[in-house]
Amino acid sequence: MTVPIRAMDSDGRSWNRIASGWLPVAVWLCLLFVLSSDRFSDASTGTWLGWLLDQVRPGWHLRHPHAFALLHWLARKTAHFVEYALLAAILWRAVVLTSGRSAHAYAWSLGICALYGAADELHQAFVPSRGPSGWDVCIDAAGAACGLLMVAAFQWVIGIRQQAKGTAAAATE
Repeated sequence: MTVPIRAMDSDGRSWNRIASGWLPVAVWLCLLFVLSSDRFSDASTGTWLGWLLDQVRPGWHLRHPHAFALLHWLARKTAHFVEYALLAAILWRAVVLTSGRSAHAYAWSLGICALYGAADELHQAFVPSRGPSGWDVCIDAAGAACGLLMVAAFQWVIGIRQQAKGTAAAATE
């Protein structure tokens, strides 16, 4: 039986652990970059949403253009919010896996999300069918904050369950 050899850095952290934390972040950032392209512009996503609604209620988006415009706007802004909530959660995980502690992981994750959101909007300034929006950066940051609140809530619930298990184990002894 062979034991896999893990490369260690000077602090003794496994490179495999670091890669498992940061690889999902890199993949997600690449996906966000692609979503900032011309293919996911307002006009393109409007066409996709119109097609999707036609499958459910044919012609609805043509009969109700104002309602469709609002729905399309909500879908796009919700996508921003959710994309950055997920980014914040996987960034938090990567920071914790890298540093071994979560004390500053929340601040680092939120800061990186806000900076990437601003850089993403700057990128969109150079895409012909897109345009930068300060409001989108705010939505991105709000999504990141919400994602981190969900991480904190999850951590809190795990802590309560572990305390309950410890109390129950101590009571049975």
